[in-house]
Amino acid sequence: MPPLSPEKGNPFSDEVAETLLDEVWARSHARLERRLTKLESIVSALFDRSLEPTEILEAIALADEVAVKLSVLGFSGAGELIRRLGTLLVDPDLGLPHAISMASIFDDTRTAVATTLGEIRLVKPTGFRLKVVGAVSETVDQLIWLGAAQGLRVEHDIDGLQADPEPTTGSGSDDDGVGGTEPVDVEPVGAVAVVIDDPDLGRSRAVIRGIRETHPRPPIVLIAPTRAVSHRARVVEWVDTILDRQTPPLEVITELRAAVMRSTLPRSVSVLGVGSDWLAEHLNDRGLDVAIEESVDELFDALRSKRSRAAVLTPDLGPHRPIEILRMIRSDRELRSTVVIMIEPREDAGRLHLLRREGVDDIVANTVDLDDLAVLLKSRLARRALQEPLEHHEGTLGAVAWNTAVVLMERMITVSFRRHTPVGIAVLEFDVDEDEISSGELDQTMASEFRREDIFARYDERHVVVALQGVDRNTIIRRMQDIHQKFSLSERRGRAACVQFPVDGRSLDELLENAADTLEHANRNGAPVVLGHDWEPPSARAADVVLVDPDLTLGSVLVSTLERRGLSIQQQPDALDALADLTGASTKSLPSVVLLELDLIGIDGLQFLRQLRSAGVLERVKVIVLSARSGESDLRLAFELGADDYVPKPFSTPLLLHRLNRALGTGAT
Repeated sequence: MPPLSPEKGNPFSDEVAETLLDEVWARSHARLERRLTKLESIVSALFDRSLEPTEILEAIALADEVAVKLSVLGFSGAGELIRRLGTLLVDPDLGLPHAISMASIFDDTRTAVATTLGEIRLVKPTGFRLKVVGAVSETVDQLIWLGAAQGLRVEHDIDGLQADPEPTTGSGSDDDGVGGTEPVDVEPVGAVAVVIDDPDLGRSRAVIRGIRETHPRPPIVLIAPTRAVSHRARVVEWVDTILDRQTPPLEVITELRAAVMRSTLPRSVSVLGVGSDWLAEHLNDRGLDVAIEESVDELFDALRSKRSRAAVLTPDLGPHRPIEILRMIRSDRELRSTVVIMIEPREDAGRLHLLRREGVDDIVANTVDLDDLAVLLKSRLARRALQEPLEHHEGTLGAVAWNTAVVLMERMITVSFRRHTPVGIAVLEFDVDEDEISSGELDQTMASEFRREDIFARYDERHVVVALQGVDRNTIIRRMQDIHQKFSLSERRGRAACVQFPVDGRSLDELLENAADTLEHANRNGAPVVLGHDWEPPSARAADVVLVDPDLTLGSVLVSTLERRGLSIQQQPDALDALADLTGASTKSLPSVVLLELDLIGIDGLQFLRQLRSAGVLERVKVIVLSARSGESDLRLAFELGADDYVPKPFSTPLLLHRLNRALGTGAT
């Protein structure tokens, strides 16, 4: 693709960005469709005959490849469908029923791609300008596509040597037909991603140096096929980060965002002590933002508020010694990343050793060259920025655009499914439209409370959605309770519903729908301000323990024993009625624990367990087998079917209580 040129008007307009996205999608779709069509042709042969082993292996490889490429491009739902197709291919009884199922999966996959494609196209570019440099390739297209999907203003330049057009004039005409000019608003490039195929970076040196000369300010991330130190040394002076060519495109975009964030951190310095006026005047002339602090209190205010990220201490600091101030800075948790440079007139080896031991970054003589001091400060600030966590600064970005958040959350769920880890999602609802909410101020402050990998997005004026990777429902409830208290959300009549993948839903749509139902349910029943999907009013809650045992005498004893210890218990002597209650469509909550006798009336206890597993009940309920049947085969089968524990009859009451408390997650005795 030829580079965008100024002669076509403003090359950074939305129209040009849409054209670029169309071209990238056309190429990406062609690559996907070739593989998908080949996979479909192999599978369609199942309608007429059995597949050869080599054909099955080829189809499995194609399914894996297509699923990965779909997920990389943000089509996680479609990718999951193709993975499901791959699991069907390994069935030893592969035949016509599988062919029918897989034909339906192909249709669903194309529908899912079309749906997600429409959502990505609705994403309005609001982020920084990203220039992707390199010949047309799959990696380049993936970076362009993912950058645009995350709201960046993406452009493509084959060699990277195209400078921005001068922001001077564009042709036009006045109403009287006389030619006129109008300014062209050009936003500077925020970051440059350079994709190189050169294996040793020898032929690319001049190109990369030219890119740096053309774009001296923005961070440059190089994606190259070599890890050899000798090769990377050829270009390292002109780039900020070097990534391996195998780095997933999403990680490249994340690194670019981090690099931009670090490059925008202010180079602000506070100077304290005698001679501050003279230092500030000369350092300001050398590209630093220097403030003069009149007292130690002012210095600490500037550092805590992030107005300054470095402190220069002169020898004469009034009532405080320099080493005292240094110790106060290093002992303050909020200020540990502050750069501290001390001007020291004496060359006392013992004193210099003490200062370095206390954590000073640099010690310079009072005769230091100011150019050298300015370079030292800039390099220290840049190095510190690489070490600082970015959460504190990314909070100012506020909420992610909703269409982008949908793509990111679906990808998060896909990763969670592969790794067997939970995803916690909270939906916050506000009953009133506050000016602060609509202005985005609340979004910015709340977003700062989450990690960089978390997702914080505004769905509409009244709803905010938060998604946390690797977090279960109980953990996100605690997090949202802290948020609710910290930001006084009760004053805004706010409420949060928390759900967990995969317990409360197997897809993003299902999770969000269940969270919305929980909010509606909570508003009708006076629920807490933060609640999980499993919350029920006290009157509708199930017992803590259900005893499925025909022995009524035992049941009365256990009811009395457990209720004295604050646990609610319900006895079900009829096993079939118990099975109907546990597996039926009733809206009543499930108990936490089922105490199960294996010798039941009407159904065997092992068959009872098998029915619970088939209905998916065992994902939410723990089962303790309480039975005199102790045969090895019975117990092994019970555990294979999903039982969590076994207590033999006759039982010890303390032992049973201990096992129950462990299953319930309580410490009561």
